[in-house]
Amino acid sequence: MCAHALALSHPGIRCRCLAAYGDAVSAVKWASRLGREHHDDLAQFMLGMGYATQALHLPGISKRLEFDLAMQSNDLKRALQCLLTMSNSRDVAQQNASTDISEILSMTAVKQENLVDVVQGIVKFAKEFMDLIDAADATGQADIAREALKRLAAAGSVKGALHGHVLKGVALRLANHGELTRLSDLVNNLITVGHGREAAFAAAIWEIMH
Repeated sequence: MCAHALALSHPGIRCRCLAAYGDAVSAVKWASRLGREHHDDLAQFMLGMGYATQALHLPGISKRLEFDLAMQSNDLKRALQCLLTMSNSRDVAQQNASTDISEILSMTAVKQENLVDVVQGIVKFAKEFMDLIDAADATGQADIAREALKRLAAAGSVKGALHGHVLKGVALRLANHGELTRLSDLVNNLITVGHGREAAFAAAIWEIMH
C-alpha cells in the first residue's frame, strides 16, 4: 500500500467533481489540463455518471472506447468511422466488397498481404460490425448499415475468415438490405471454399428474396 496526496485543484479531481455535480461540459473543458493518457479513465467515470455523449468530446480517448461511447450515444456515423479505423477497412472499395476467390488468388503478393490485414481486422471486429448494422437498421440509418455490411461481405468472400454463425448472420442482413448480388456472390464463394451448410442456408434466403 502507498498513500498519495492530491490537491483538490488537481485537474483529475476537478473533472470528476464537476461531472458528479452535473456539469459535464465544464468537466470536459478542464480535461484539457489533464494528460491525454488519463482521458479514457475520465471518460469511463463520465459514462458511469450518464454522460456518454459529453465524454465523446474528450480528445484523448481510445478508438475502442470512442466506438462504445458513440454506440451508446446513437452517434452511429462516428461509430462506423471508429470501426473502419480499428479494422483497417477504410479503403475497402465498394466495387470490391465481394471479391471473388479467383480474383484474390490472382492478386499480387503485396495486394494479397494487404487484403489479409484488412480481412483479419474485419474478423476481429465482426461482432461490433454486426451490432452497428443492427443499431443502424433499428434507427433507420440504412446507409451506415450498408457500409458496415460491405466489409463483412468482403471478409465472407475469403476462405475460412468468418465462422459459420457469422456467415449466416451476414446472409440474413444482406437479404434484409436487398443485396441480392452480394448474397449470390457469397453463396458461390461459400460453395467454392467448402462451406456447404452455410452455402445452403444463404442460397435458401436468396431464393426466398429473389
